Amino acid sequence: MSNEEKDFNGDSYFRCWNAADYDSMSVYLSTINWDRLFSYNLTVYSMWSAFSDVSYTAIDLFVPTRAIKKVRNPRARHYPAAVKRAADWKRCLWRKLRAKPDCPVTKSAYKMAAAKHRLMVRNYEIKKERNLIASNNTGQFFNFVNRKLSSKSGIGALRNSAGKLVTGEEQRAHMLNTYFSSVCKNDNGDLPNIDKRVDDNVRLEFVHFDQAAVMKV
Repeated sequence: MSNEEKDFNGDSYFRCWNAADYDSMSVYLSTINWDRLFSYNLTVYSMWSAFSDVSYTAIDLFVPTRAIKKVRNPRARHYPAAVKRAADWKRCLWRKLRAKPDCPVTKSAYKMAAAKHRLMVRNYEIKKERNLIASNNTGQFFNFVNRKLSSKSGIGALRNSAGKLVTGEEQRAHMLNTYFSSVCKNDNGDLPNIDKRVDDNVRLEFVHFDQAAVMKV
């Protein structure tokens, strides 16, 4: 039996077994005519069902419950059913791959499922952004911008020279490295002439660094 359960309203609660009245539960169970109960239930299923009914009734009577307060995350993302199904399928393949890491079929299927899920998430985010622009709601637009400015999720998908989306971490790192290398200049070895600002007898002969000084910076 799980310690966490749900009521008819879908709210979660748990059983406080430490605060249960076991003496009263024992008295209640002792009043049950077990011989008569099992004599009317001739199959294993019916016997288990009858025993479970009595047990759950005793638990409901003598084991108190406490509600679980759910803390909602206002930044939690909610995706459509299709995206959730893709995520579930990816997790399913990941469990299979973890059980058999050397299986090439499962590994290939997981990579395809992961790429499909990333693409679906990306397309959903693009659609949301376009709908936000089309709504012409200034307040929602600035709220969206502020959330993006404070986001720590990292770099999103990039588009390569062929116009295709790149989502892999290694591929994105190579793309960014190639771009920053293209806009920088190679050192030609020429040192600029800088006029001296102090007299020739002024020299810096000793510099000392220690951990305490560095930590203050």
